Amino acid sequence: MLWNHSKYKEPTSLFEHFIVAGPHPDANLEKVEDAFAREKKWKSDMEKSDLLDFKSIHRRAPSFPTLEPQILFKYPPGKRLAMRSKDLAAFCFPGGVKTCLLERTPSLSELNELVYGQVC
Repeated sequence: MLWNHSKYKEPTSLFEHFIVAGPHPDANLEKVEDAFAREKKWKSDMEKSDLLDFKSIHRRAPSFPTLEPQILFKYPPGKRLAMRSKDLAAFCFPGGVKTCLLERTPSLSELNELVYGQVC
């Protein structure tokens, strides 16, 4: 059987689409900031309490909100995606964009952990 190469086009680019997904730059972060403040107060209250072991109840800490993901950038701009942008963003972040608190330290150690792939 002979292979017919005339049916197939040579690729013209390295990839079909390049997508960047994440929270919208103008996302309302007040809920996130409030959740972090509640967690900090909760931790402080638990550390002061003599009745409970702080480490054993750590799982009961207030939960942090998630942000809705969106497509922030796509290339090539005029080429249509195979699926809806909202569905693609949800595929990239199935549970929403999770938030975590990074304490700013002189060494920026927590930021370095985040940048170099460590989980919050």
